[in-house]
Amino acid sequence: MENRQWGVLAMVVSGALWIAVFVVPFLPGSAQSRLVAAIILYGGSYAAFFLGGALLGPEAMQQGRRWLRSKLGKPPGTGPTGDEPPEG
Repeated sequence: MENRQWGVLAMVVSGALWIAVFVVPFLPGSAQSRLVAAIILYGGSYAAFFLGGALLGPEAMQQGRRWLRSKLGKPPGTGPTGDEPPEG
């Protein structure tokens, strides 16, 4: 597999780990063990996300950011994305 495929896979794994965090409260076990499991899943999801972003490259991350902003109804060029229009 090439880096792009690994990056997409890492992003998918990141999403799955993030969703799994919300399942943890319903698992059997002590509160402490569930808390540790949730922390590990949450940290793993972020690590996988940033690994995927590094493998995909900055162009893909900017494209994904633009897509997400369009789905949230925010106009392009607003916010701390690095692609704001020049002042004035």
